[in-house]
Amino acid sequence: MEKIAESIQANTIEIQEKALSNAIKQQDEEAAATIARSIRNRLLNESDKEVILDRFKLKVPNKPETVEEWLTFLKELGEVLTNEWALYRQALRDLPKQEGFPFEIEWPVKPSDKNDKVENNI
Repeated sequence: MEKIAESIQANTIEIQEKALSNAIKQQDEEAAATIARSIRNRLLNESDKEVILDRFKLKVPNKPETVEEWLTFLKELGEVLTNEWALYRQALRDLPKQEGFPFEIEWPVKPSDKNDKVENNI
């Protein structure tokens, strides 16, 4: 079942990329923008699992007794909100603001893809 789901997802991605390419070739700004936003939304949805607070093992203070407990939590939360995944997701949300959108898009690179490139000396 997983292989079928992966195959469907791969086909969907390929179809979206071809549709965007065709819309750009035809200079159809409305279609290109709609498709680019659709791709962006898919990438945001895929990255949701990377920024779930539970994943970062944050412990929300329960009835904190000191200001220091709150400050520690807020510092940890701030680190999560400015980590590579948060920056990647913000770059996705900012795509429509790019100069040349939707015909010239510089897609942000997923942090996991960046790490793979560094590990493989790419």
